Amino acid sequence: MAGLLALAALAGPAAAKDFTMPWRGDVGPLNPHLYEPNEFFAQDMVYDGLVSYGPGGRILPALAERWEVAPDGARITFHLRRGVVFSDGTPFDAQAVKLNFEQVLANKSEHDWLALVALLTNVEALDSHTVRLTLASPYYPALQELTLIRPLRFLSPKAIPKDGTAKGIRAPIGTGPWVLAEYRENDRAVFVRNERYWGVKPSLERVVVRVMPDAAERSLAFQRGQLDMIYHDKHISLQEFKRLQANPRFAAHVSEPLITRMVVMNAGRGPTKDPTVRRAIQHAFNRDAVIQFLFHGIEKRADALFSPAIPYCDLGLEGPAFDPDKARALLDEAGWVVVPGKTVRERQGERLSLEVSYEKEIAIDQAMAQALQADLRAIGVEVTLLGEPMEKNRDRSNAGLFHLSFSTSWGPPYDPHTYLSGLRLGTEGHPDHQALIGLPIWKDLDAQIVAIMAEIDEPRRRERYRTLLTTIHDQAVYLPIAHGTNLAVTQQSVTGFGFEPQSNSIPINRLGLR
Repeated sequence: MAGLLALAALAGPAAAKDFTMPWRGDVGPLNPHLYEPNEFFAQDMVYDGLVSYGPGGRILPALAERWEVAPDGARITFHLRRGVVFSDGTPFDAQAVKLNFEQVLANKSEHDWLALVALLTNVEALDSHTVRLTLASPYYPALQELTLIRPLRFLSPKAIPKDGTAKGIRAPIGTGPWVLAEYRENDRAVFVRNERYWGVKPSLERVVVRVMPDAAERSLAFQRGQLDMIYHDKHISLQEFKRLQANPRFAAHVSEPLITRMVVMNAGRGPTKDPTVRRAIQHAFNRDAVIQFLFHGIEKRADALFSPAIPYCDLGLEGPAFDPDKARALLDEAGWVVVPGKTVRERQGERLSLEVSYEKEIAIDQAMAQALQADLRAIGVEVTLLGEPMEKNRDRSNAGLFHLSFSTSWGPPYDPHTYLSGLRLGTEGHPDHQALIGLPIWKDLDAQIVAIMAEIDEPRRRERYRTLLTTIHDQAVYLPIAHGTNLAVTQQSVTGFGFEPQSNSIPINRLGLR
């Protein structure tokens, strides 16, 4: 790996001043074909895709200059950009594309959440700079999923081990704007500008990512000027963000709505099988108070599964109003009545008792669970909080052993298509699939999702989305809370800041220092 990094680092001398940012954990080995512990933003710095995700969901050229989708929707031909080389000097061509796709397909079970990989039947190098992908059936989001940061990006053939990338890579060598020049596990990663980059080169010359697990340490280092930026709400609390936002020494940035935070109600277990109970819960939860006190007014109220800024999702759907009296009336209607002298409603001797599942390491989920518990207690519902470590919480989600759980959508470019495909398959650690399969209409919803993904006529696809998302909305399985955003604080010396359209990208390429 050291030898390949040395070859890759033909990227010019060090900058006079490093751009330094913290991250909670190590960036990982940066295998473009695998997931954790690789960090999205670092993979995105090193590797390019055939296409990229632009504002409003537009698909933009990247390593492919242009492409044609066959009339049947099952074949896509890409014309590759000429003159591109990997940072080790290896030419990027059709054979490199084919080889990388073959690495992913050889490890297909690892990617069963991604429909494009499941449908991909053939990758052909038609000539040195033309590649054709053939799918088992039409799949309209194929281009969108090719914009994802992983797993369909490209590693230098020289960095691919003989036994493939499923177990590791020789070194992280891509065609992207950055090269990993120094790596100390659980300490730091240093990226230098790739002077061989085919596109517009970044203004910065070096980026240092320091591993800093402690939030207080990150904030203190930033205020001392030792960090140029803190990025993402994983690394700065909303309360600390508001405090730094008020300080004129710093610049604070909030992205457009990206993900949706929500409570998922299990339609296949206990009292939440009843849609009337689910609607009562929706009206009992004071979402505006949560947004004001827990999110400090930064995030905006969500009314549906996806932000209206997401393609196909601006449908004018209305979220539930906070109305405890209506919630009580709905529970009465469902047969859960107030028993004199008791605080918990009963039906035929059974107490109305629910379990709320969440990851105890996620402080905001714990706070929302406590707020939900208090609001439901006010209408006569007993709530037990099940805060558990991540792995145990994931096991519970996968088995459907919850009444209420917390989830988020995935943001662009995953929403809505990839997220909805994940609903069908039961994506690891997400409660949505188990919550939905208890619906009497689940098979119809499943068929609708399949039909949307194969729909090549744009107006019909738009109408199919309207029908599906409205139906899901009306089933009251989801209680949308707020639209999550990306956050960043920067020193005033940082120039050119602007959020990327893809939620997992960091806008390092456009930044400068004055």
